[in-house]
Amino acid sequence: MAKFMVAISYREGLVLCEQYDKLDGHYFKDLVEREFGDMFEKANKGDCKLWIQDGDPSQNCALAHCSWLALGAKLLSIPPRSPDINPIENFFKLVKDHLTKDAIANNITWESFPDFSIRIRETILSMDKAVIDKTIESMNKRMDSIISKKGRKTKY
Repeated sequence: MAKFMVAISYREGLVLCEQYDKLDGHYFKDLVEREFGDMFEKANKGDCKLWIQDGDPSQNCALAHCSWLALGAKLLSIPPRSPDINPIENFFKLVKDHLTKDAIANNITWESFPDFSIRIRETILSMDKAVIDKTIESMNKRMDSIISKKGRKTKY
C-alpha cells in the first residue's frame, strides 16, 4: 500500500502531494511546519487558513495542534468514517478509479512498489482542477441528501 498526504483547494486544485511511510503525530507536526505555509499560499485564499480533516488522531495530537495553530490555521472537523462528505476521500476514489482504468487499459497485472508509487503520484498530479472543484461543489448537495435521508444511506 502506498500512502500519500494530499491537499486540494477550490479553484486551485492540488496544493500538496507527499508520499509517507508512517503517519503519526511527529510526522504530521513536521509536515505542518514544513509544508502548510506553502500549501496555504498555493491555495490562494488570502488570510483564510481553513483546513478540513476527519479526526485522524495523528492530525489532532497536541504536537500537530500547536503547529497548525502557530500558523494561524483553523480546523474544520468532519465526522470520521463519513467519506460522502469528505472531499479528499472523494478525490481518492477518483484517483483509484483512474488507476484501475489505467491498469486495465495497459494490461498491468503486476508492478513493483516503486513503479506503483510513481503511477499513483503521476495520477494525483494529473487530476484536473475542474474535477476537484466539481467534487468540492457537490458537498452542499451531499449534505442536503444526508439531512433529507436523516443520516441513512445516500447515493454518494
